[in-house]
Amino acid sequence: MLGIVALISQPRRTGVAPFIRRASTVPRGTDKSVRLVAGHRKLPVWAKAFVQRDRKSERVGVPRQVKRTRENMSYPLTLQNALLELSQRLAGYSQCHKDCEFQFVPASQGQIGKAVASLLFSVCVYSLRFSKHRDLEVADEEIPHQIKSLSSVIGLKTLNKHQLNVLLRKFLKMRSVLKDTGLDINPNEFPHWFNAVTAADLGDALQALRKCQSKVPDFITHDVLLRAPDCQDFPRWLVEFKRNSKRVVSTDQNMLQQYTVPPILHSLIQNCMQYDIPQLIPSLRKYLKEVTVKDLNADSTSLVISQMNEVIWYISSLQKLTSRDPNYHATIQKAQALVAKFAIEFSDGANAKDILDVNGLLGLAYSMSLTNSTETRSLISMAKDNFDLWKLESFSLPEFEHVNKKRVIHHQGLDWQTRLLIEIRFILVELVCCNTPEELKKVLEKAIPLKQRIISIFPDFYGRVLSKMDQLGILTERRAILAWESYLVQNPAQLDHELLKHALYAIDNIPRKNTLLKQTVALGFETSPDIALSYIKKLYSYGLLRSRRNNAEPVQGVFTVLKDLKDAASLTHFEVPGFQSAVDLARYLYVHLEQKDRSTISVHLYYEALLNPETALERYMELSHPEKFVWSLLLAVYRADELPKFQEKEMKWGDRYAIDVAIEEFQNVINFMSSSHGPKAQSTVQNSRTWVLYIRLLSKYNSQSWLNDILQWWVDTRIVPTRSLLACLLAHLNDSTELYNFVMAYQRREERYHDGTVRSELEMKHLKSKDKYLAIPKFDSTMDKFVGRMEANYSVLREWDWPNLKEIDNARKKYI
Repeated sequence: MLGIVALISQPRRTGVAPFIRRASTVPRGTDKSVRLVAGHRKLPVWAKAFVQRDRKSERVGVPRQVKRTRENMSYPLTLQNALLELSQRLAGYSQCHKDCEFQFVPASQGQIGKAVASLLFSVCVYSLRFSKHRDLEVADEEIPHQIKSLSSVIGLKTLNKHQLNVLLRKFLKMRSVLKDTGLDINPNEFPHWFNAVTAADLGDALQALRKCQSKVPDFITHDVLLRAPDCQDFPRWLVEFKRNSKRVVSTDQNMLQQYTVPPILHSLIQNCMQYDIPQLIPSLRKYLKEVTVKDLNADSTSLVISQMNEVIWYISSLQKLTSRDPNYHATIQKAQALVAKFAIEFSDGANAKDILDVNGLLGLAYSMSLTNSTETRSLISMAKDNFDLWKLESFSLPEFEHVNKKRVIHHQGLDWQTRLLIEIRFILVELVCCNTPEELKKVLEKAIPLKQRIISIFPDFYGRVLSKMDQLGILTERRAILAWESYLVQNPAQLDHELLKHALYAIDNIPRKNTLLKQTVALGFETSPDIALSYIKKLYSYGLLRSRRNNAEPVQGVFTVLKDLKDAASLTHFEVPGFQSAVDLARYLYVHLEQKDRSTISVHLYYEALLNPETALERYMELSHPEKFVWSLLLAVYRADELPKFQEKEMKWGDRYAIDVAIEEFQNVINFMSSSHGPKAQSTVQNSRTWVLYIRLLSKYNSQSWLNDILQWWVDTRIVPTRSLLACLLAHLNDSTELYNFVMAYQRREERYHDGTVRSELEMKHLKSKDKYLAIPKFDSTMDKFVGRMEANYSVLREWDWPNLKEIDNARKKYI
């Protein structure tokens, strides 16, 4: 890191430092509970596969100390503690006896859930170890078939007749005990419970819960929801959470003494921010609604306040520095405001200054740093004052009198670990706020003494440094490689994918990229799909630049992704054994990816549409869900004339012109999806970028009649355009100014008639007939139809966020 600081003030160089080499080190599973369950010192193969699958669904950049995945202690111990509490509550014993009729074998060949299932089974048996009905005998024919098959499912050794009778007695006894607590247990439900905790993926686990006829124990539902969903399973995960929110939140909040942010709340925030940011605020509101004092411990108020401050920080720590969603950062700030408001109300209306501690203030500063630098620095100053006051209060000497006795924040002592964590968070916030290389240099100088601790707490710190360098325009190949070498010296336990992605971005030489990836694999790290995607994107960009470029002409700002490719020598040579071009290598990597998510498919379709638009329809029809990628057809048609072969003649797909096929397919997809239900259908219909591409395509081919029909199309399909999308459409209409003035005048008239002075519909109709305030201008024939239906359309149009004339003019300059 010291070398990076020195490099910031140095001029840019073309030389490359040699790669560091060290012995291969494979990260070891240090989770003691997992090792005990597996019965082996190291993590077994089946557990490694489980951990690797969960890693793929985690966000890069999540602080290590707050992750709640099976990679650390939370999964096995959380369920184990819940089961032990259940056994004590049912049987009344403070501890379980060591002797038992049954021996349990760790499931060494299955998923980790099987070992957890055997634990569940054993605790159920232990809980009724000393049943009063020892003389109860049950005939063989009365033993349910499910119990017999259950023993093989969970790794239970073969049982004789006596053991089966004892086992059934305990099930029957447990059922009677649970009935007294209001929870009726049917032995036939146990296989569904075990299927839920042993399922290979979250989808199968949720399906098993749906098959239960009686109430599922809270700890089973809570455990299933601890699993990390992927993009496709997240909607079902969210539905299951909302269906069981009251019970799940109660179980979750009982862990508040153990975790600053309980596991389900932690997972809820992470999943919403990763997969569906609009769901963050309603999901948080649903969770907070179920948080009540009766579910918590004696010191509930102070614990909840500390939890909410940590949540404010956690939300900001997960946010992306850049996003194509214009409402992304506003949503983050609204979510933090919701949490802060809940904390104030929970503490009986205490002042905000008494509620927000240093973590909450730093969280607000982090999120505000991307939109309001002045407010950010004010929040950082407040956080420093709060931190100094906290350090002073931590002395707790009787000679000192506490000045502020109204503070309700729960501080569990300011030990050196807590102080270190807060100091590192200050460094992260100041890093995001850097606006000049000099400010970045000062922040890195502060980080040098703490670099070992920083990497242990925030493994993605170097990636954030390179991201800031890229933002400031000072990221070079030499600095990227030096950061990579400095990162490896820290001996990290996991790979910083953000760092590797920025390093690959900064390196222009393709063979040197291969060296970096080979080194990563040699060190025992698993590269994420994001790294492969970054590599594929770079190769495609290189190939696209070569295809668009005349060798006699210089490159002039073709794509922003290639803004650092300024060395002309690097553009004239490509050498990878077995591949003739960079595009061939990119296609090979894409075809051989084991899992292709939506982002990977989108990148492939994007560049192929630019390189080979004549085959875009074939690629589109081969997709399993082509309606999600209808934009690829529009893009292929829109950019086809950039290729010399389509500059003289118009492109065809089969015997039809490509423009006609693309427009027809887009209209069919929108009409079909708008009549469907669910978040996936609506995300396709409401995608503003696809609509902008469609509008620009129509404008490029002078299809003014199709453009005029879009407004009425949106009204009929109940599509609500964003403010920027509406400005884009109006910018492409011939009569946009006249139409805008007419709609605004109509809106003012309607507001005047609905101010409460008109007493009946008949009176309103009479006044409107005499009203000369609204003059209807002349429009094109298609726009006349839209204006003529204004009375019926207005109930929909008034809900739209209309831009002003200046915004429409800016959109016209941007797109036309």
